[in-house]
Amino acid sequence: MSDIRADQTGALAIEAVDVFGNSVPATIDSVVWTNSNDAAATLSASGNSATLTPVSGAVGQSTTVTAVATIGTATFTATADFTVVAAGVAGIRIVTTLSPP
Repeated sequence: MSDIRADQTGALAIEAVDVFGNSVPATIDSVVWTNSNDAAATLSASGNSATLTPVSGAVGQSTTVTAVATIGTATFTATADFTVVAAGVAGIRIVTTLSPP
């Protein structure tokens, strides 16, 4: 599971790998990208790459991105899990706690 900050976008790409996880040159014929939770983040895909953008107010929500790719006559599936977390510090605010009279 990876964290994605609410103020980030995630660049996603797929590549062919061998059984040891080493990159292998291959022509990826087609890719279908899906996102399990559009309320957490939106997915914009084009070919072998996609962009994941957290939805405003989605801190604490999770999503799974899936890519199904065809290489020759074989089909392969990869997934990545993301949790939206708060953005980096942008300022401060005063919090007031009032005591009884």
